[in-house]
Amino acid sequence: EMIDNGMSIGKGGDDVPDGVHLMTIHKSKGLEFPVCFVSGCAKPFNRDDAKDLLLYSSELGIATDLSDETGFGKIRTPYRKALSRFILNESAEEEMRVLYVALTRGRERLYITADPRYGAEREFSIAKTARLYGDRAAILDAGDYLSWILTALHGSTLEGTAFDLSVLGYADIPTLPNRPQRLEAPKIALVDIDENLSATIRRNLDYEYPYLHIANIPAKLSVSKLTPSVLDRTEDRTEDDTESVDVKLPSIASAPSFMGGEHKPSAAERGTATHTF
Repeated sequence: EMIDNGMSIGKGGDDVPDGVHLMTIHKSKGLEFPVCFVSGCAKPFNRDDAKDLLLYSSELGIATDLSDETGFGKIRTPYRKALSRFILNESAEEEMRVLYVALTRGRERLYITADPRYGAEREFSIAKTARLYGDRAAILDAGDYLSWILTALHGSTLEGTAFDLSVLGYADIPTLPNRPQRLEAPKIALVDIDENLSATIRRNLDYEYPYLHIANIPAKLSVSKLTPSVLDRTEDRTEDDTESVDVKLPSIASAPSFMGGEHKPSAAERGTATHTF
């Protein structure tokens, strides 16, 4: 069983009799085995390199989107589209080389498995169209190894050849003795509702913190932020003021002593007043 287009390789060598080697396609390069399994061939290719904001190629240079007049949109330039297509083609050609390595590792028997997302019939239809009308660009646009393999095999009845194509449903796959079975959905038992417990839960869930308006006030806030919502509470403010905050400010009982002119505060007193404010 493979992950990430890897290869399961059965080897009957002297060192590991009847052993199974699990490795990626890249690790299998240069090796040969009697029986090979190439699995996960319907997994889509990773094409994120052609979607980056900044595209780069050693042959064509650098390309990126341009901002439009408003600054809120992007303009995909023809050069950027061309560079994206160039990167996609290079990526597809590299995937072809990897697939060639995978298909040439087995000496006696090769098994290729895939689980197409939208079913086998759709894959056959796409392969038939690509075989009859597709060009090089259409072949490079294929999204997975399965599309390439089916396109190459289409047009042959497969009878009397070295290829055998089978479509299996999940019910057709044999169940092995050690294969984990699917767990059944747990049965939900209905119980009588405890009204007291239900009332307690509802009361706890409906609880609202009474001082939530204080919790939403930041510990530090600039005066410009306070002025329109908190400090500038005049009578001409209307109910339409959406920025109004229902905060009660403390009233000043008497004027501070330094406002009377008789006592000038010291530097320590000024510092204490600043920090207190």
